[in-house]
Amino acid sequence: MDSEPKLESELLSSITGLVGELNALYQQNANLLRPEVDYVIQHGIKNPQAVEGLLDQLLDCAACDEGLNQFKRLLRHYYPVDPEGVKFYVDAYRDIYEDPGEGEYEWA
Repeated sequence: MDSEPKLESELLSSITGLVGELNALYQQNANLLRPEVDYVIQHGIKNPQAVEGLLDQLLDCAACDEGLNQFKRLLRHYYPVDPEGVKFYVDAYRDIYEDPGEGEYEWA
């Protein structure tokens, strides 16, 4: 019976380590995508395939602050072109990252 608390502690430690590694990968991916987001915004690129491809990638790393910031920047850029498309991505974010009991996320 004494081994159960030790096993739980080891499991928790292992999970915590994996979560930390996953967060680092999200951050790394967001940092790699930032120049692409900057380019799209600075050059006024509105091509749906280009913008939505980036949004898809950013949605994957929106769990970290940098990923979410880049995701929101690109959504604001794309809104005048395709408000329904932006709504799709906002809803996708909510489905993935928000708890059903939480209040609405502020996108401004």
